[in-house]
Amino acid sequence: MARPRARAPPASPSHYFAPRHVVALLAAGAGATAAAAQSSSLPKVDFSALGTVAVVGSFAGLSFYDAENPPTAYDSRASTLLARTADGDLRSLGATDDGGSINAICETPDDKAVFVAGNFTRVGGVEAANIASYDPASETFAALGAGLAGEVRALSCNGTTVYAGGDFDAPTGTTGGPNVAAWSTTEGAWSTLPLYGFNGAVDSISSSEDGRSLFFGGAFSTVFSNSTATSNATSTSSSSTFPSLGSSLAPVSLNASDYWASPTSWTSGFGRPEYIFCPRGEDGVGTSWLLVDGQAGFFIARMYRELNVRGIRLGNTFYEGRGTRNFSVVSIPDDQVLELTFASDPSDPSSALETCSDNCVLAHNSSVPYQDFLFPEGTSLTGIQLNIFGWYGAGGGLHLLQLLSDGAYAYAAESNNNSPCSSGLGASTESTVETSGNWTTASVTTSIPGTTQDVLVAEVAGGSSAATGDAPSLTWQPYVAQSGQYAVYFVTPGCTAQGTCARRTSVVVTATPGGGAAASETVVDQTNGDDVSTLVYNGTLNAGSEALSVTMTLAQGGAPNAGTTYELVANYVNLVASSTNGSASAVLERGYGVLEYPLVDTGAFGDAVPTAQAAGVNASATLTNATGFDALSFRLSQGAQVHAVVSAGSGSDTYAFVGGNFTYTSADGTTESRNVVAHRSDAVVVAPNGGLDGVVRTLVELDGVLYAAGAFAATVDGEVKGLGGVARWNYTDDAASWQALGNNVPSVGGSIAQLGFANPVSSSSSKNGSTGGGVVAVGGGGSGLAFFEPASSAWNATAAGLFLGNLTAVGSAASRTATNATMYLAGNVVAAIKDAAPGGAILSEGKKGAPRMTSFSFGFNSSASSSASASSTSSGARVKRGATSADDAPLQRRSFSRVLLEPRAPQASSSVNLTLPSPIQAVAASSGAGTSRAADQVLAGAFWKNGSSTLMLLGGAFTASSGVENLGAYDSQTETLEALPGLEVDGAVTALRVTDDTLWVGGNFSTLSGRQGLTTYDLTNQASDDSQPPLTGYSGTNASVNVITQRPGYDEQIVVAGAFSSAGSLYCPSVCLWNSDKLQWQALATGLQGVVGAVDFAGDKSEYLIAAGSFVLDDETRYIARWSFKNSTWLSLGAATDLPGPATAISSDDHNEDKVWVAGSSTSGAPYLLFWNGTAWSDVNSNATLGAGSGVQQLAFVPLSSTHDSNDLMESNRMLLVSGDLSINDTSVSSALYDGESWYPYLVATSATGSAGVVSQLFYSVSNFSLSGAHHLAAGLVILISIAIGLGIVFLLVLLGLLIMLARRKDEPQYPPRDPQGAHSAASETSSLHRPSSLLQTVGAATAVLLDPRGEKARRNSLSGVDGGAAAAGTGTDSFDAAALSYGGSDFEDEGEPSTAMARYSFHAEHPGELSISAHEQVTILDSQDQNWWMVANRQGARGLVPLSYLA
Repeated sequence: MARPRARAPPASPSHYFAPRHVVALLAAGAGATAAAAQSSSLPKVDFSALGTVAVVGSFAGLSFYDAENPPTAYDSRASTLLARTADGDLRSLGATDDGGSINAICETPDDKAVFVAGNFTRVGGVEAANIASYDPASETFAALGAGLAGEVRALSCNGTTVYAGGDFDAPTGTTGGPNVAAWSTTEGAWSTLPLYGFNGAVDSISSSEDGRSLFFGGAFSTVFSNSTATSNATSTSSSSTFPSLGSSLAPVSLNASDYWASPTSWTSGFGRPEYIFCPRGEDGVGTSWLLVDGQAGFFIARMYRELNVRGIRLGNTFYEGRGTRNFSVVSIPDDQVLELTFASDPSDPSSALETCSDNCVLAHNSSVPYQDFLFPEGTSLTGIQLNIFGWYGAGGGLHLLQLLSDGAYAYAAESNNNSPCSSGLGASTESTVETSGNWTTASVTTSIPGTTQDVLVAEVAGGSSAATGDAPSLTWQPYVAQSGQYAVYFVTPGCTAQGTCARRTSVVVTATPGGGAAASETVVDQTNGDDVSTLVYNGTLNAGSEALSVTMTLAQGGAPNAGTTYELVANYVNLVASSTNGSASAVLERGYGVLEYPLVDTGAFGDAVPTAQAAGVNASATLTNATGFDALSFRLSQGAQVHAVVSAGSGSDTYAFVGGNFTYTSADGTTESRNVVAHRSDAVVVAPNGGLDGVVRTLVELDGVLYAAGAFAATVDGEVKGLGGVARWNYTDDAASWQALGNNVPSVGGSIAQLGFANPVSSSSSKNGSTGGGVVAVGGGGSGLAFFEPASSAWNATAAGLFLGNLTAVGSAASRTATNATMYLAGNVVAAIKDAAPGGAILSEGKKGAPRMTSFSFGFNSSASSSASASSTSSGARVKRGATSADDAPLQRRSFSRVLLEPRAPQASSSVNLTLPSPIQAVAASSGAGTSRAADQVLAGAFWKNGSSTLMLLGGAFTASSGVENLGAYDSQTETLEALPGLEVDGAVTALRVTDDTLWVGGNFSTLSGRQGLTTYDLTNQASDDSQPPLTGYSGTNASVNVITQRPGYDEQIVVAGAFSSAGSLYCPSVCLWNSDKLQWQALATGLQGVVGAVDFAGDKSEYLIAAGSFVLDDETRYIARWSFKNSTWLSLGAATDLPGPATAISSDDHNEDKVWVAGSSTSGAPYLLFWNGTAWSDVNSNATLGAGSGVQQLAFVPLSSTHDSNDLMESNRMLLVSGDLSINDTSVSSALYDGESWYPYLVATSATGSAGVVSQLFYSVSNFSLSGAHHLAAGLVILISIAIGLGIVFLLVLLGLLIMLARRKDEPQYPPRDPQGAHSAASETSSLHRPSSLLQTVGAATAVLLDPRGEKARRNSLSGVDGGAAAAGTGTDSFDAAALSYGGSDFEDEGEPSTAMARYSFHAEHPGELSISAHEQVTILDSQDQNWWMVANRQGARGLVPLSYLA
């Protein structure tokens, strides 16, 4: 029925920015920023210039931003229809109203329409009642007329007709019945089916492969007459041999009912209605009941308990020509007019069967003592109302009224077994019951509200056993009216309503048929919450009171605990007759759960009668001409529910497979198959291993193999275990057994809702190399999509991408052979992304410069064992540079005992802030030692050159599926992640750095050796290093490290920053420098009390270290500061109030100290991005493009292969990559590029819970790269060009020297210029100053300056102790003179002590090799051999020639 719920219309969908938004934002003014909207307009990052590039973070899925298909905000409260292309792209097409569900999808054969159905009132923005169509061309939804009033569970698209099944009323405007409907795609309207309808819900509709038949499955029942089944059984009734339609059905006594009739005749002897329950004589006084003449009336009988009845037996009166003519039967308590089935010739039950409901006619023929009318299958009621509104003669009346059972019954409560009468018309023998032990009567509620029923209860003391004879027992002997086929059910009342579930236990039920047939023993668990009927016997029974005995007693081991009292409950046994009339040549056969509906001629199996399609065929009434497939339903257990029917093959090889909750039993009772069975031609094909031990919800057939999914764990015979809710059967192999498809379905588990087939894809469109077809499984489990590849007999772990949610339906393509077909999915979606990227991916450049992504191939397993070191140690050779035997001595590091220690300074104040508002660090901070984490995340990465290969070192807070925890080495070639032998960290790793063959690891963790926040590892020898004195945290906290980096040009200087107070006993709060040459920690003045989250270097020779975070400097809170290596002091970068809050990321543009970018969050929580131009900060996010809630984790400049227009903030060959958890123009992204004017969303990450993911870090294998946007050339061509350039430079230098020599021969201006005050000497006035006299000196000077303009080599020599380096080391400061002296080994190098000079005048360099100096500037003399020109160096390290006469 339709859902009685009203819903508010859904909110308008979010509008993500499209190309027009960029135009609007750019047009807003010079200060406006814009977000690029088209994927084709994404900037082309030159990944090749960076080497191998990877991105990591807290996410499970990652994709490049595509403005044409922007990230979809899914509402998991609604059901979303998705389209999945052959290459794995997932696109949302539309969603239902909140609370709606989509249960079925089908696509028309011409691929022009997709139909969806379920339980909803709206889908895709269109009002639609439970069913709708979707047009892929126009991308629009449309309602199907007025829809269907009730839930739709199944669809089948056949040609121009769409069949729908479920639990609904007939479509408006049709004369059909319930639960099945047909929509004509050509007429655009509902059509009336000749099939009419079903008396129960339809769960499955499947077309045969050749389209000749439709197969229905569900919770309905059918009744067929004129079947081929016959029986020679005879009745043993003592008083009646009349052949009636219900002669196999024992009457139900109404003697104890609450009855009344009106208006009853006043004629003496005819006014007592109870006369007709058991008439003890011929029709007349005292044996019949009459109405008042000429008046309509009724007869009501109530039992106030649940009755499973199959029909009503009415015997007419003939008293003085009176009798009942027209009547109807209404059920109590649901007040429904029952549809009745009867033999068209009352005297011949083999005649054609007819149905009636509100105007039935009772025969008035003295040769017909009574007439049987059968109720719909499965009728359950507590009473009936017989309405009489037509009569023969003067008025109406009856001679006999009885209800007919399903076959026979026997109650534990003896009073319920009373026979209507022991003699006379309609007499029968009552069933009996015998007890052993102490049984008491109890009252239980039934499934019909307000009704109760008497049962017997016995108590058993714990420890007793049925084998000892101490347990109570009870035996029923039901009366069988007629020999035939019966299914015997043991009925157990539910324990929930009685509150006795804790006392219930198991019983063993033994059914023993008469005549010496074998007994059947069944163990029944009586802890069922609701009423349950358990099949205990299915086979032939003879007529009589000794046809069957059913005994129940305590099961073996049913009362195991001494001191505990257990309870046995005996209700009744119900016998259901396979045929209502076993002696008639034309019998009624009841079927359950399936029906074949022929569409073409004789149907799929060739045994259907073509006239079955004639108008008036009513599947909820009595049918004729059962097919072989219909006959299968006769052998299914009573109440069987079929959830899936699929067909395969054609002609004589046609199969129809049935799955659900049932037991199939062969006619001879020797063969059973539970929950799965098949039909082929005229034979039943039973499932191997006795079937499956749980409900089958869905089936799919593919290439001769049947795949089943449901709630089962093993086969019935127990031979095949560990099925985990999904299995396959190679039905073309007679000897085949069920096979498991793995212990568990990836991401779906044992809660599969539907199975479908995945079409094959072409090699160009294949995802992960798979081109063949396969099986797709959808369902719950939180990530309900998985693909099975029959070719490899394995689940494809990556084909599903990242899908989060519970799927309820899958719609495969109409043609199984079509390649690159679109698949449709539906369910409660949280996230759907093409590529799963657990924690990271490798980025590279694809075709035409488009970015390409390769996800890490390992997965996460939060529940994995934390002790994976044992298994990973054996595979640790992967991270070795060379083979090393166990006897090889490890590399001996120099002892740090030489470290100069300083007294420990006081701890930082407890009021210092030690946390930052970083989206990652906040998570990492909660993942320290001894704490649990909510999600796996990779937070840091680094590269290590391992021989001929390069390994990626990854750290974070994770447990990989391989058991690796928090830190591992990833080989992208073999796609494996392995642990680092001998190194375990308990907590989150947030920083990694490789120096030579040493891995520095930082984070919020502790190691087995007790170190906090920082440890080192020897990658070559695969052993922990830890030669550095450990870090110590602030008072009451553990040390944590956020950054580990090297100073460019000074490989021996390693900077560590985070939140700590000291290194060893050296006080260096939150930032400290390790000198690997001196093997000691060096403090940067008094450090930065607080937390440092990011650092970068700037200036020539990396003169400045810029730190960002939240710390105290000069007694005030600051969020950014810079350290001058030259002056050994901390300097401000603007005012303390320039930054609005803690900084989380920083980057200088190409190490330019006048181009610094910083990001963070204000004290109010708003994100900010600021730019330092050398004098002041400017707000880049003034228009809030970077929206509220954004958290920036990293700022990094990346080179471009295609330039953009340069501006005041950014040069044309680069962009700023901003990463974290960002909101760009109200769109959630994880990384965005910024060119100084416009924003370009770049990466979109999704977490394992479906929320926005966070990008923590982009890192690459090349440490120094060019920011040129030019494309790279082939290596050989680069070498040739380099040689040519080198030769050209040499030629130019020689030519330059020659020109200088020629210039010296000419008259040159006098140096120095005349001093107007006459302050210079006479010698200087008269001497003519010439350029250097040696061409070699000139060329050498120019070459030295050109090759080392900044004196990098000189600086390295000074720091390594060359020429006075020891003295410099002793002071802990840089020596300017030493740096200037050791400028690179040119011809001008002076072996003596350096000397300095003062510039008397300013000199402007005019030629290569010369140096401009200012008056009074101090310079260092590097070469004084020439009599006129000396080589000098200034304080900035720049060198060149100056006139001697300018120096003093």
